Amino acid sequence: MDEAVADVPSIFRDWLRYYDSVRNDDSNSTPNYFVSHPTSLQTSAIQHGIQVGIAENIFSTISPQLALAESEILLVTCFLGPSSSTTILADALQELSQKRVSRNLQPIRAHICFSVFSIWQQVFQPKTTCVYPPAIWTKFGLPSADKIPGLDLTVKSIFIRPLSLIHSKYVVIDRRVVFIPSANISPDKWLELCISLTGPVVQQFILFWETFWAASEDKTATDTFNGSSQHQVLSYSDAKVLKEAKPHEQPLSDGTFVDQGQIPTVFLPQSHHRNPRFMILPWKKFSPPPQTPLNTFLLHAFRTATTSISLFTPDFACMPIIHALTEASQRGVDIHITTNENVMILEQLCTAGTTTKRCIKLLIKRYQALRSKGTLSGTQPMGKLLMEYFHPKEGTEEPRHLHLKMVVIDNHCLVLGSGNIDRASWYTSQELNIGLYSSELAKDCMTLVESQLMNRKRTRFDSGQEKL
Repeated sequence: MDEAVADVPSIFRDWLRYYDSVRNDDSNSTPNYFVSHPTSLQTSAIQHGIQVGIAENIFSTISPQLALAESEILLVTCFLGPSSSTTILADALQELSQKRVSRNLQPIRAHICFSVFSIWQQVFQPKTTCVYPPAIWTKFGLPSADKIPGLDLTVKSIFIRPLSLIHSKYVVIDRRVVFIPSANISPDKWLELCISLTGPVVQQFILFWETFWAASEDKTATDTFNGSSQHQVLSYSDAKVLKEAKPHEQPLSDGTFVDQGQIPTVFLPQSHHRNPRFMILPWKKFSPPPQTPLNTFLLHAFRTATTSISLFTPDFACMPIIHALTEASQRGVDIHITTNENVMILEQLCTAGTTTKRCIKLLIKRYQALRSKGTLSGTQPMGKLLMEYFHPKEGTEEPRHLHLKMVVIDNHCLVLGSGNIDRASWYTSQELNIGLYSSELAKDCMTLVESQLMNRKRTRFDSGQEKL
């Protein structure tokens, strides 16, 4: 546990007790260093800004910081392919290389890690892990080796058959600052979110990256994890990179955010799992999801919520979530879900055997049945249920779908990262989220996201508008 964490919110403390009681179920996953030290997932962070926009907007803001790196770049994404975002990234890498060469400095280490670039790669890639030679970097939209002599670049992909996608997304610069975008580096024009953080939480991302992505000879930390921080994490406010970063003095800023100092935080990794746990027994409702930090935290948060739960997700196809939200609404908790109506349908059918539309319909049906039963029996009133579909405005530059992932519990706890509310994210894919406990930050994020969704959604179901 980081010393910077003084007062631990009860939602974090109670979850850690619960995870400690079920963590052995996750001991065979990779990475799993945190299974034996669950309290090490408790940390703190300083937020420097949040941005909502398409991938091109997000990476246009991150790239100036990449060009100012002084020692190391760790960039992890799920999909990597030629696009305007890749061009922005390539330009930043070339600018950084030119600075290193002109100052006669040693090449800076940069790692670009991803999971997929095409469906053919998933089928025919001979190895789980592939390190790509410089000769084919341009295939991904990256600069050729001769254009970046000032960089010591490694490009690596990992895809674990049959369904274990490495879905996590983060960028760490100089081990000082981490950006957590929902966006892939792809041509998709989807509505995304990115938060930038400094403080002890950065160490968590470094350790996770080293444990999973780095080869043994590349590791700069100890090979065994003993529950304590091994790296020096510098203050971003003291870093030269920030002082030179005008006009991006705040790494991300799409709104006005008050400096809240150290925010209590939990690191929520989700290791990949080869076994999709498909249910073959018809009398079983659903197989339990892996007991990972991310899964257990969200289920705990939903079970203990007292006032409201807000979900923003690209898709909604996960039975444990439907069950948990149904129970929460019975306790009088208001539920608000914003998602897409027809996105990634083939993926949903292959991994979940259902679709967002079916799951939304099922949740509404369960809600209406329980509310009717409660009205007749005079029991505690149900919470409100509001379901909305993303609906783009007209225009070629408009985001076509919603891709940001955000959960807000009781207007106090904010969960951001790569994880969707779908079966793939909950059962097989590697994900990486964080939980931040700050009513001010939760309010600011909700305000920013809702402002960007104004006139970009339509109501699917609103219990407040229904007659009993």
